[in-house]
Amino acid sequence: LNDGEMARTGWIAVVGCLLTTLALRTAGENKNSSGTFNLPADVMVDMTAEKLSKLPRVFAYELDHKYQQDTFEAAKDEKEKINLIFGDEFKLNVSLNDGCNETLFGRNSHQYSLGQIFRYKMKHYPKLVTSPEEADLFYVPYYRVDCPFYGRAEPCTNPTELVKQLPHLNDETAQRHFVVNPRTPDCSCLKTFKYTPGTLEERHGGLSDNSASDLLRSMNKLSLEDVQSSYADSPNPANTYSIPYPSLASGLTMNQIKKLMHVVQTRHSSRKYRVAAFFGPHGMKANLRKTLMLQCANASDCLSTPITLADQDVNTETLGKPKITSDQIAQAYLSSTFCLQPPGDSPSRKGLVDSIVLGCIPVTFDSLQTRLWPWHIPEWNDVAIHLPVDKWLVDTMRILRSIPEDRIKIMRENLAKVTWALAHVHHESDADDDVAEGLNESQHWDAFEVALSHLWSTIRAGRENRKETHLGWTFRFLDYK
Repeated sequence: LNDGEMARTGWIAVVGCLLTTLALRTAGENKNSSGTFNLPADVMVDMTAEKLSKLPRVFAYELDHKYQQDTFEAAKDEKEKINLIFGDEFKLNVSLNDGCNETLFGRNSHQYSLGQIFRYKMKHYPKLVTSPEEADLFYVPYYRVDCPFYGRAEPCTNPTELVKQLPHLNDETAQRHFVVNPRTPDCSCLKTFKYTPGTLEERHGGLSDNSASDLLRSMNKLSLEDVQSSYADSPNPANTYSIPYPSLASGLTMNQIKKLMHVVQTRHSSRKYRVAAFFGPHGMKANLRKTLMLQCANASDCLSTPITLADQDVNTETLGKPKITSDQIAQAYLSSTFCLQPPGDSPSRKGLVDSIVLGCIPVTFDSLQTRLWPWHIPEWNDVAIHLPVDKWLVDTMRILRSIPEDRIKIMRENLAKVTWALAHVHHESDADDDVAEGLNESQHWDAFEVALSHLWSTIRAGRENRKETHLGWTFRFLDYK
């Protein structure tokens, strides 16, 4: 090409990128009547009136701040409050299939921030009621971020003291009360809900002969893991259900999430690396992690940066500036087809939800991981690759290289279907189209709504409907044998 032809080609490329960016920002391809961005129908979860009716009316207790561990109430303005709750916002630069670049957003969400996220979301929940007589569920905002059994942590609240703060808790309503534990059950005050001598008649005005701990034990607990998905020696209080970590999409607006999904699932170019492995050699499965790290280090198509214990809580200021940040991990996930997610101190990992949101197919190594969060991920076999011990000991990289592209395409479609259920949407203001009408006009269930809907459904059924989902998505079956 001569200089003139090269110049024309360059201008054509620039114009093409500008048109692509304009299409993404104005949603010209899929614009609804309100002008907001819509995904293609096959990656949307339609919220019909019937499904909306499955969301319960909730009464939320107002407890003293000593029963929570968060600081967002002291924020100077709304922006600071959102940053304290969901983490600071960061940018992701993504190369599109046409050679152009696009900027996406994520949140540096702390892995143990579910307690404050639920409390904030509940304040804006459109089916929140002020009368306990109208309530289907009762929300108890009692949680803590630190582990009460490590170091100099404050002791757990005395069960009797907590029950005194809950005037509507009794034998008949206990199973409609729930708390959110932002950690795993083995590192929370939930396991202190045990029987203590004495009766409520002595301590709480004679509601019944049950002890305070008996009533608390009867409440429902939403936690990162439950009895089906945690190690056998982990204490799991009765009526505990697992819900996922907050993903990096939590705290984004609906349009930011839609744009993220659209770019990740339909416009992101071929991923440079076959595998990403971001973890350190610690926990009960340290040997597994060391083996995977060695296999990755010997493979040119595996991207890995070992993470030390001090690097894990990338949003924890007390640990100092981390060697690797959330946006760096996100960029690695965006650049990889598969993301290794071995268990550490427990089967669950925040990386599981972040990799799904970024279209990187998670690879699990413990059967307990495939039992996590059934309300939000109905069938793990359709969104993840599971490698039992006899597989990863041989050659994890060789197995992942052998998976054909058509299966990868199907699995990535399935990842898109659960992405909404792994994000806690932030509505910027009541002017947002999806907030003005409450939830009636929303076409998506977020992680908060999925948890409330399934909890209420489970309570009404009187049994654990752990494999039932009424959110309307279906997965294409894959056989990995």
